[in-house]
Amino acid sequence: MKGLRVSSGEISGAGDLRTNRRSVTIWATLVSTLLAVSLLLTACAKDPGAEQIKADLIGRVVDVPSVRVAVDEWRFASLSEFQEFYIRNKQKVGEVIEYQVNMRLQDLTNRKRYLVDATITYKKSEGKWQIVSVTPTLWELID
Repeated sequence: MKGLRVSSGEISGAGDLRTNRRSVTIWATLVSTLLAVSLLLTACAKDPGAEQIKADLIGRVVDVPSVRVAVDEWRFASLSEFQEFYIRNKQKVGEVIEYQVNMRLQDLTNRKRYLVDATITYKKSEGKWQIVSVTPTLWELID
């Protein structure tokens, strides 16, 4: 077997080794950045939980369905009105989520407390979940 002599000038691509390493580094950085952005967008669009729903209710006005209660509507004014909040059921279909919730609310002016069941519907719009409707199904004075 004869020995083979090869000069460094004859090796194809030998000078491109640094360029290849640089390309790999750039691609790795690009992929990492895209992954991070994707995870961030996914986190921003996660389904609302109890705390987010309560915060989203602040400023909303809902009609009170019961004739046994001396109020016609309720304006959610403060997080401190929520004495209890429980998500009983959640149904998600595409870009719509419907929550069945139980709440115990306290009117901050007259200190009366109410037991409230409601359906809260969210729709995803421009990547964010927004309340579309709040429909009380039960509204009872408990003190």
